[in-house]
Amino acid sequence: MNLLRVPFSWLFAVYFGYGAAAVWWVIGASTLLKAMGKWWSVRSGAWQGGS
Repeated sequence: MNLLRVPFSWLFAVYFGYGAAAVWWVIGASTLLKAMGKWWSVRSGAWQGGS
């Protein structure tokens, strides 16, 4: 997920023209996505490595 921060930051900041604020929005969005993925992993039990 962290590897996607740089390309998405560039995409929104430069290509779409949102500027520096886009970088902070991308960081916030990727943090939220990571938290949701970790929540799902714990909730489903997938983090235990078993069934």
